[in-house]
Amino acid sequence: MGVKDLWNVIESSCDTVSLDTLKNKTIAIDLAGWAVDSQCLKAANDAQINMHLRNLFYRTKALLLQGTIPVFVLEGKPPELKKKVIAERLNIREGKSKDAEIKDSRCNRRGLNRILKACERMLNLMGLECVKAHGEAEAMCAYLNADGLVDGCITQDGDCFLYGAKTIYRKFTMAGKAGTGGTAEEYSIEKIESMYKLGRNKLIALALLCGCDYTPGVNQIGQKTALKFFSHFEDSEILRRMKSWRYDKSPAPTKEERVVKSKCVLLEDFPNQEVIDEFLIRKGSIPTRIDNWKRPNGAALVEFLAANLFWEVDFTVKHVLPLVTRWQVLNFMGIPEELRPNDPDILIPKEIKKTRKPGTVLSFEIEWTISRDSNYFLIPKINEQSLKDTELLCTVECQHYVIKSYPQLVQAFEDLQAAKKKPQRKPRKGKTADVEEKTGQSPKQKKTKGKKEEVPCKRIDNYFQQRKCVSSRKPEKSGPGRIHQPETSRPQNREKLRENSASKLDGTLKQIYDDLSPEDFASDVDADCAEMSMVVQRTCSQTNTILPALLSLQSDGAPQDYLSEEKTRPSPIKEVVDIVDISSDDDIVYVPLGERLKARG
Repeated sequence: MGVKDLWNVIESSCDTVSLDTLKNKTIAIDLAGWAVDSQCLKAANDAQINMHLRNLFYRTKALLLQGTIPVFVLEGKPPELKKKVIAERLNIREGKSKDAEIKDSRCNRRGLNRILKACERMLNLMGLECVKAHGEAEAMCAYLNADGLVDGCITQDGDCFLYGAKTIYRKFTMAGKAGTGGTAEEYSIEKIESMYKLGRNKLIALALLCGCDYTPGVNQIGQKTALKFFSHFEDSEILRRMKSWRYDKSPAPTKEERVVKSKCVLLEDFPNQEVIDEFLIRKGSIPTRIDNWKRPNGAALVEFLAANLFWEVDFTVKHVLPLVTRWQVLNFMGIPEELRPNDPDILIPKEIKKTRKPGTVLSFEIEWTISRDSNYFLIPKINEQSLKDTELLCTVECQHYVIKSYPQLVQAFEDLQAAKKKPQRKPRKGKTADVEEKTGQSPKQKKTKGKKEEVPCKRIDNYFQQRKCVSSRKPEKSGPGRIHQPETSRPQNREKLRENSASKLDGTLKQIYDDLSPEDFASDVDADCAEMSMVVQRTCSQTNTILPALLSLQSDGAPQDYLSEEKTRPSPIKEVVDIVDISSDDDIVYVPLGERLKARG
């Protein structure tokens, strides 16, 4: 259970982290916590015998393969203060009353120790040594963390901080969000102190007031009342202040202290010194070093898992082999060269199949060969043919370590890859030369997108100057396919067009001018362009002279046809200009438009 409501108090300091953050770290693990968690999964235990061994194997394997060294801590003899709590838990599990009497022998964790012994056996086969605690396992985890031998503790028990732990990882799970590969909740005593002003001594005081595994706490005092009281004292003086209440009968200086003191003085043994000593005084010796990951006994581990989890031998080999090969890749250079040929349990790398990148880590997929003298062939019910299966004997190993341990294997793979690469194809010179010789042009190049050339806007006066005639239809194309009309038909066509156009256009401009009235102009709006209204009036008066001149233009001939007659006939454009001359100011005497309209009316 730990300290009552501790996780609720420090909830805001929690950081959910990926298990990748534990890479290359050493972590102390409360083994009993993992075993008990698996035992509580009734549905899972019905589907899998010894679920605690299965979960422990997969969790430990995942940590080892990602470079984390787990240090498992076994429970020791429980403290006398905890026997009552253990008895209550046993009664609840058996459906009895919490206060029912129970034999002392049952409080020695016989059932739990039997489970932990099987777990320890499997961990030893995986190459890991366990640490035996003198009392509580979380206390030993905290000591190792406080001494810097491990980087953190994986436990569900908040008592770890009271024993001196610096970092706790809680709610460890391998089934995290997609892409994370598992998660855990990280708590740091440094962050707790900065956010809540709670150090190790104040956490012990919180356990004394609110309750923990060793004391029920004080009635009518909860976490909020305790935290208000703690805010008036430093972490180093809080326990000494609470001890002074035994002989100091004077009123407390603050309201918060008076409330807490009034409840605590009613208890004769408050604060319980045994509880304080349990958290502050270490018991027994503490390891001074942590052993590295030792060589796994692959064949024995396969036999153990097949017997206790009832797995198929081939299935078991497939899951055990990555552990064996990973240790061998990491430590191959440490094995003396004279011992390598005679060691039957050393797996021989046959070849590198391909490169892999699991979790953004550059790796090789390697196919291994098991020696015929290996202990794997001595496993009961082993299928010898399966030990030659290519798929079964392939593992994924980090490139960095493979290059160090097997440089010749890597060189052979790189040479093979280089040989497989096809040279870039170049165009044949003969083909290009043939194209140039036949066509006299170089082969077509790929078209590249670019901006279109900007065509300047044509001015209307330039248009009339360049075109010497106006045509109602496009000129005919010159060439052998052109059909020439006889010269005699062209004057007839021009005469016919002149008559049709005159009937359609005659009087149009004059009619527009005649329809104007003085009401259309509230003022002389043409004052800014004095010439315009006079030009319109003069043009309308000369309509009968302009239209025949315009209609005399050639409308159906090509430009080259007109040029042939240019010497004998004057330009029609010049003729129009002579009839209507609007370019000089002397010919026009300006009369306001409004007056002219009134005069007309």
